[in-house]
Amino acid sequence: MGTMLVLGTLLLAGLVILPLLFLKVVLFAVLLPFRIVGTLFKALFGVVTGLAGLAFGLVVALLVLVAVPLLLLAIPLLPFLVIGGIIWLIAKGSTARVAVRT
Repeated sequence: MGTMLVLGTLLLAGLVILPLLFLKVVLFAVLLPFRIVGTLFKALFGVVTGLAGLAFGLVVALLVLVAVPLLLLAIPLLPFLVIGGIIWLIAKGSTARVAVRT
């Protein structure tokens, strides 16, 4: 009697598990092409993003290489710029403005 109960339970479990296993295999086979295409798109997006980041990094590095020496040259010239600005403000303020009537 006990063996019949065990066999009945195994048969019932087999009737439940086998269709679910079959369903899993079928779904895997149906969805596999989409997974492959998704992986290809992900890889392509990663390559394009990486190349864009590399190009952006190179442009920033080039700008830094140009900007730093220019700033190092411009810092000693700042007093002359301030003096020139003061002279320009004095010269602009001392000229008389002529009113134009229409």
